[in-house]
Amino acid sequence: MLRYDQRPYSFLNEAASILHISLLAIYNTIYLASLTLHPIYSQQY
Repeated sequence: MLRYDQRPYSFLNEAASILHISLLAIYNTIYLASLTLHPIYSQQY
């Protein structure tokens, strides 16, 4: 019974960690893209 009760929570934790990692990855890509694009924009002005 305890195993069955803990299962959904572990699944939710796993899904939340995967979502968190993907959000961090998306944020890092946007941050790196802005860093690489910033010199191009500053050169234009």
